[in-house]
Amino acid sequence: MKTILQIIIREFIRLKKRPTAWVLLFVIPIGVFFYLGAIYEEGAIKNVSIAVLDLDHTDLSRKVISNVEASPKLNIIQFLNSNDNIDDIFINHPEIKGFYVIPKNFQKNILNGKQEKLLVYTNSSNIIYGNLIYKEAATFINTMSSGINLQTFKLNGIPHEKAIKMVMPIRVITKPLYNAYYNYLYYLVPGLTTVLLQMIVFLLAAISINSEYSNETYNALLNLANGSVFKIILGKLIAYTLLVDSCYFYFLCSTSAIRHSFK
Repeated sequence: MKTILQIIIREFIRLKKRPTAWVLLFVIPIGVFFYLGAIYEEGAIKNVSIAVLDLDHTDLSRKVISNVEASPKLNIIQFLNSNDNIDDIFINHPEIKGFYVIPKNFQKNILNGKQEKLLVYTNSSNIIYGNLIYKEAATFINTMSSGINLQTFKLNGIPHEKAIKMVMPIRVITKPLYNAYYNYLYYLVPGLTTVLLQMIVFLLAAISINSEYSNETYNALLNLANGSVFKIILGKLIAYTLLVDSCYFYFLCSTSAIRHSFK
């Protein structure tokens, strides 16, 4: 144990004479950390630009559009018409991330007791936008469907309270943990920083071993370790682990400060 401690102290002394190692340990990680933080400054997608193609033009289709407009995460920037080529929408309008198509006879089929579909087109080159557009559609369509069924049950003489239970026999209550705000800043930046620190450890390890040969100090190190390569590796590993862990602790504290600033 004494030999390993001597190797650790020796490595710290050698680090004082190697400014490149300090740049790799502190300057680059801190710079990259704040650079990543700037990239994900918004944290979460707050607004998605979409379009709507209404082929029905009825009260029910307008109600669907009203629900889309009421969604806090969706922003209708264009209303399409039947002359638009659906396959070219994303090419001609790159600002549109997705669009809803209300088919013909939408209201008529629903009033006749037939199942209808709301078509959701998403630009799947960005999965995040696509999932959000689909999630919002599923939310307001389920709400509308429940409302239609509720009115049908009430017209058939079923009491309001009982009708509600029949429409929604099971309620889903979600409680997101650890990242309640669905904020990318909370989990992407620490994860990417950890990968960065791991890469720095590999680079520092290579530089540390190479410097022993380039400075012709490897034989002295081998004599200090009593000829044990294992003690050399363990001593250097502990030294750099302590340094990298101190960096990681700093990053965790910084991330915690950013998290509290969002609350």
